Amino acid sequence: MASQESSSTSAALVVAAQTPNDPTDTSARELIGGSERDRALRILQHGHYSDLIINCQGHTFRVHKFILITKGGDFFERAICGGFSETDKSKIDLPEDDPGVIARALHYIYTGGYESFDHTQGPQLSLTDLSSSQDQENELSISQADNLNWIASKFAPEVHRLLIHVHMFAIACKLGNPALKEHARKAFLIGVTLVMKRTHCLEFFPHIEIIFSTVYETTSAHERDLRNVCLQEAMVELHVCKTTDQMCKKSRLRKMIEGLPDLAVDVSTHYLRQRGLGIMSECRDCKRQNWWFGGICACGYWHKYCDEPDCVAAAEALTQCTRCGAKGTGRIDMKSKLG
Repeated sequence: MASQESSSTSAALVVAAQTPNDPTDTSARELIGGSERDRALRILQHGHYSDLIINCQGHTFRVHKFILITKGGDFFERAICGGFSETDKSKIDLPEDDPGVIARALHYIYTGGYESFDHTQGPQLSLTDLSSSQDQENELSISQADNLNWIASKFAPEVHRLLIHVHMFAIACKLGNPALKEHARKAFLIGVTLVMKRTHCLEFFPHIEIIFSTVYETTSAHERDLRNVCLQEAMVELHVCKTTDQMCKKSRLRKMIEGLPDLAVDVSTHYLRQRGLGIMSECRDCKRQNWWFGGICACGYWHKYCDEPDCVAAAEALTQCTRCGAKGTGRIDMKSKLG
């Protein structure tokens, strides 16, 4: 008996010590060792121990019910546990979603991040990276002047990352995943702020048309976070940017307002309500002073904010800090104006 136990133990140790030499070997042995994140990523990449299939425009993802129920968001929880029409015997069909977007969302669900996503590794994640074809199709219509072409090439990686954050925010809203939504919101806000620090003006912001249009076309009017980032930059542009004043006849912002009805409504209502004046907010976390343009007062007052506690609280809940990315931490000073 002891001999059999010793033999079994030795065999187990031999198996545990083996590591695949061939990088294409996708056996479960490669899950031995490494961090929890690395093992979760390998499980996702190769579909080990999958008990659920997601079909998305001809691409198949072999995933795991437990992970999607606990980390995937309300959509997956209800689809798996409640029997949505999208679910059929351990299968979920997502015919309208981009496989590249779903792959990045799954990468976040399994690992806690999507920035390190590599669409060339692992059979399940071997996809054309999202947004690349759209960028190429629109490139010639965006940057006509030589200086804009130079800026666009210089900031291409940053612009691509911003588009990724927009798509991740949109899919997070659909999946009902608040952690992914907050991650994407904060990353988009900080990313826009960093580019604006170097370009100083939307007129020289590379591919800004694609960014604004993607935000307004992929998010609903009820999901204001990314729209408010765009609106804030547009309002600052209108009221303090001298370049826009000098180039008003060929302003890129003007063309975006003409081409995006929802943006036009946002800009016009905020301009009419504030009469060109902004409200200053101070982030409670990092103490940064931010110019902030909100919507109509919570009580429906049109031309300016009232100082009722409930209305002030509602306005402060919408603030977003351009330094630390925090939401709802702004303390609004109703007396400060931008003029």
